[in-house]
Amino acid sequence: MSNVNYYFGRDKNIPELIITAAEVYFLKAEAAARGIGSSANLAAAKTEYENGVKSSINFWTTMAMKSVVWKENKPTSLPSAAQLNTILANPKVAFSTSASTTNALKLIYAQRWLDNFRQPYEAWSLLRQTDATPKATLSDNLYENDFGIIKRLNYAEKEYQYNLDNVNAVTKKMDINDWQKTRVWWDVK
Repeated sequence: MSNVNYYFGRDKNIPELIITAAEVYFLKAEAAARGIGSSANLAAAKTEYENGVKSSINFWTTMAMKSVVWKENKPTSLPSAAQLNTILANPKVAFSTSASTTNALKLIYAQRWLDNFRQPYEAWSLLRQTDATPKATLSDNLYENDFGIIKRLNYAEKEYQYNLDNVNAVTKKMDINDWQKTRVWWDVK
C-alpha cells in the first residue's frame, strides 16, 4: 500500500488548497508550450514544468514531514537536488524540447493532475478539459464505462431547495442522471 494514500487520506491537518505554486508553474508551462501571451517556446515550457515538478515534490514532502499521522517511512528531509534531477530524468517525467507540443502538454497535464490529488474537483475538471491526464488503465473504454459517464457535477441540494426556478431553467428539468451525462461547454471529448 502506498504511504501517500494511507497517510494523506487520514491527515486532517493538510490545508485546503485553492491553488499551489506547482500548479502556477504548470499553468505557465502550458501557456509557454501553447504560445499563450507570447510565441510558443518549449524551452520556457520545460523550465516552468521542471519548476512545477520540483515544487510539487517539495510541497508534498513538507506536508508528509509535518504530518501528525504519518508513522512509517516518514520523510525527514526534502529531496536533494540530485534526487530531484533523477526524478526529472525518468523517461516518464523527462521533458524534451524536441517533443511535439501535444506530447509536451500531456506531460504538463499529467504532472498537474498528480499535484491535484488532494483537489479532486480540480483534477476532474482537468480531465474534462484536456482528456490528457493519466488513467488507471490503458483502456479508455474501461475508464469511460466505469467513470466517464459523469460529464458534469450536479448542483448542490441547497440550490434545488432555494433556487429551484433557476436550476430548472439551466437543467431544462432533466433527470439528474441525464444532466450528469451532458457535457460542460469546455469538455474536449
